[in-house]
Amino acid sequence: MTVIAMTEPFTDEFLDGLLPLLHHRAARNLWRLATVGLCTGLERALLEAAVAVRDGTPETVLDTDARHLLAVVKALEEDVAWHSPARFHVAANFARDLLTGEQAAGNERLLQEEGEDWNELYLDTLYADESRRAYLQRGTTSYDWSGRGGGAVWRAERQVSLDNFGDWLTSHIQADTADYVVHPPG
Repeated sequence: MTVIAMTEPFTDEFLDGLLPLLHHRAARNLWRLATVGLCTGLERALLEAAVAVRDGTPETVLDTDARHLLAVVKALEEDVAWHSPARFHVAANFARDLLTGEQAAGNERLLQEEGEDWNELYLDTLYADESRRAYLQRGTTSYDWSGRGGGAVWRAERQVSLDNFGDWLTSHIQADTADYVVHPPG
């Protein structure tokens, strides 16, 4: 779209007023906001637990359970997130709020640089009350996405457990037992 627009300018009602280009990290973080803005209870519980672990303990001192939790959350955020037209709608809502008007360039930098302001925006979205979530989800249905969220958590848990199984099998992780069990999430 960008190359076409540079060659032959055009207008699109949806794109009108948005920044024409985003850095990759800014676009990825816009998607992260959309996923946390429309996450289910099970996903939110994991994300909140990960925030508590990150805030409370230096990474070098994490126990096995905390490292496992952070690995599951990383998989959830990066590899196995569920998709729906509603998530794209929430991303569009964020884009309209953040990337239009005079504050657009500054907000794009905020998304790109991942500093304290980014962390505050992410946490505000994660811990948003019902009215804020309704605002972020405006234009979507009131459908309960728990099945998709639960499936994503299951896939994240399974991915991490299978990765750990390979390490256990090749003795890269020390275990007290000769058995390795992959527990189903929940």
